[in-house]
Amino acid sequence: MKQPIPKGERLDECWENAVFFLEKVVRGEVIPDLGEEEVSREFAEALRSTLL
Repeated sequence: MKQPIPKGERLDECWENAVFFLEKVVRGEVIPDLGEEEVSREFAEALRSTLL
């Protein structure tokens, strides 16, 4: 993904930040930037349908 996920000082903080970002994708608050708009939308939709 091209969006920067904030880095943490420790590995667990990095993981938490990544999870928070993916939660935003699932809630529809952000569309990940995967380089192609259609691919990004399909990824977000697949993630939502898998987790909800």
